[in-house]
Amino acid sequence: MPTGVIVFIVALAVFMVAWFLARLTIGDPWKGKVTSAVAARPKPESIETQLRAELASTQERMTRLHVDHDAWKHLAEQCKTRIAALETDLLQARGGDTTGDGSRFGRLRRLIATEFHPDHAKHEGIEKLVRAEIFKTLWPKIEQIGRPL
Repeated sequence: MPTGVIVFIVALAVFMVAWFLARLTIGDPWKGKVTSAVAARPKPESIETQLRAELASTQERMTRLHVDHDAWKHLAEQCKTRIAALETDLLQARGGDTTGDGSRFGRLRRLIATEFHPDHAKHEGIEKLVRAEIFKTLWPKIEQIGRPL
């Protein structure tokens, strides 16, 4: 980068800092609201009044925040309960085991797997081949039905 550009950027940064500090201490010189730094200082007796007012305002905000916190906490508990109910409904709709005794679809699936899967075949010869072909035809459809929505 050329030296002239660097000098310009540094000078601009210094000007912006000086302008910001002047605005903090004496007001906005561009809008004609220039006040002296001494006049802008609050009087000592009003500082205590200002602090009391700020303390009261802070306490009021804190009370509102506690009320809001309790309301959000209650809403979160309601949402958790609703989510648990919806998850149970979804699991039941998908044929999941919610009661511990196994769903009808799950039991049927296990029965087909044990009766027709080639590795579990108790039969010999042509019957074993027919059962294996039935399993190969049915099982992809059963898997598709059992997939989550």
